[in-house]
Amino acid sequence: MLKEWKAFTESHPEAHLAIGLFDVGDRLPAAPHGEKPVSRYSVLRNFVQTFEPAGAWAIRLERPLHGEPMMCEAWVAFERAADAERLAESLPTRPATRLRGFASQREFTYGVVVYRKFLTALAERLHPSGLPTLPAATLNSFTPGSRRNFRLLPARPCSRPRA
Repeated sequence: MLKEWKAFTESHPEAHLAIGLFDVGDRLPAAPHGEKPVSRYSVLRNFVQTFEPAGAWAIRLERPLHGEPMMCEAWVAFERAADAERLAESLPTRPATRLRGFASQREFTYGVVVYRKFLTALAERLHPSGLPTLPAATLNSFTPGSRRNFRLLPARPCSRPRA
């Protein structure tokens, strides 16, 4: 269950942390149908929700990183080690030991390639057949286990020149 960061860290002082490092200057790919890109926060949150973690978890963005105005971190903390391992298995992660108060820490580069991987995984989860594509607003409101929350894009009529 997704919790607010402060409440989570107070109730789970020995959580397992995954840290995604990213440059805010990276140009994110446009969402389907020319919409604005989906935020990194939303994509990461929704990607984790596809795992349906067994324990509590929380997410937050940290910026700026060590005085570097363009570098940020996305933190995902899990109550259970198994949930953190599921995320680590889906990404090229490396061990980290920068922060105190966590039972384990892993970090990954949350660049454009990983962002696209998350979007692709979300789209496949929602539409395994590859049909149809989803708008960014739909991906921002993903709730695991419930397809009825999604609206499909209406078919666009063909425009024919008038005689």
